[in-house]
Amino acid sequence: MSWNYRVLQHLDHDGDPYYEIHEVYYSKDGAIEGWTANSVGPAGSDPQELEKDIKLLKVALTRPILKAVVDGERELLVEVEVGGVPSSDNVKPRRPSRLKGKITGEFLGGK
Repeated sequence: MSWNYRVLQHLDHDGDPYYEIHEVYYSKDGAIEGWTANSVGPAGSDPQELEKDIKLLKVALTRPILKAVVDGERELLVEVEVGGVPSSDNVKPRRPSRLKGKITGEFLGGK
């Protein structure tokens, strides 16, 4: 399983969007399997690791924005449309990096 940071769109109590960064986990074929219930912030065991994590968090801003939608009994992540166009059409396409990492925390969605 691999993971990376992604920006997720959320809605506040008034239905207005706001954005946070979450860890998103992928199967071997690249399909999203799950994501952290809570947003994440930079962390590291020393200043160099903290700097590396900040750089990885910034990469999330170059990827298409995602939001959770309910499909039957499952919750899925889909790309957010910006002005009627999927966010991936508004961003220079990039291949997501595949990072190995431990799954920690509570997850939503997935199989």
